[in-house]
Amino acid sequence: MSLRSADFGDSPLAPAFMFDLAIQEYRLGLLAAYVLQIYDWLLVSDREYEFVYKAPWSTLKGAYLLCRFYPILFYPGLLWGYGLDHQYVTCVRVWQGIHALNTPMKFLPEGVMLLRAYAFSGKSRGALSVLLVLYITLLSVTIWVFCTPTPIHDQSTFEAYGGLGCFPNYAVDIIGTRLGVLLACTISMDLASFLVVLVHSYRVYQGGSLASFFVKQGLCAFGYVVITNTVAGTLYFRTGSCVGLVFTCIVPSLIACRTILSLREKALSVSPRPMASQAERSTIGYLDSHVLDGWTVDNETRVCHQTLPVGY
Repeated sequence: MSLRSADFGDSPLAPAFMFDLAIQEYRLGLLAAYVLQIYDWLLVSDREYEFVYKAPWSTLKGAYLLCRFYPILFYPGLLWGYGLDHQYVTCVRVWQGIHALNTPMKFLPEGVMLLRAYAFSGKSRGALSVLLVLYITLLSVTIWVFCTPTPIHDQSTFEAYGGLGCFPNYAVDIIGTRLGVLLACTISMDLASFLVVLVHSYRVYQGGSLASFFVKQGLCAFGYVVITNTVAGTLYFRTGSCVGLVFTCIVPSLIACRTILSLREKALSVSPRPMASQAERSTIGYLDSHVLDGWTVDNETRVCHQTLPVGY
């Protein structure tokens, strides 16, 4: 039994205890997702202070901080709305605003990965055009899913159970359609970001150490997103479980933060070997001037790298 398999208020085939079980499963998933956010933040807080907070301000740094702290600060609103029982009149008033809190958690991490891919492409207009089309599509779909009117359970269902969380009525087909389109757009956006990095790594950077790191990073990030969305979609469409959907809003933010944090650590540790080839030296110099901007490296590191001009 699940939150989307039937209209639980009227169906005699769905006992109340099964509906309660499905609700508890969903709410435990919400709580686990929030604990995961806090745990990951605490786990890397010392590295964030060293490699992010002390870095100069830039667009990418701002996007990183939004990815990290928006879920931590606003997720309690979802826990209140979805995780506690409310009366029907309360949910009618606050439901849409609570549901809309999910929106930034879907497009902020994709924006971080877009900036990363665009910078790595040497600010290629062609790459930016493709990425922007996909990103605008994802943004539009995200707004459609979370910010347009979505049905909740009817008043009789609320009264039958003495109150419910203000979550969607997953038995309505339109919700399944919206979620399916959103999952597909998310995977497409991440695939495009990874392909941009992959193509430019071998066409421009000639497979240098930092370029290889970008590719491995992108592959891992894409893999995690695909696995998360595939598992969530399978659970939802095959078994009716909504637990996986919770993590599709959380995992991308964690991946984006970890990706940029590890990139900065790698950037500060990369320097040409004394016997490095011309291609390797050119790669590091080019990455410094196009990718490792004021957000990625500090002034002292930049001075060291600038002693090796492109094409040296």
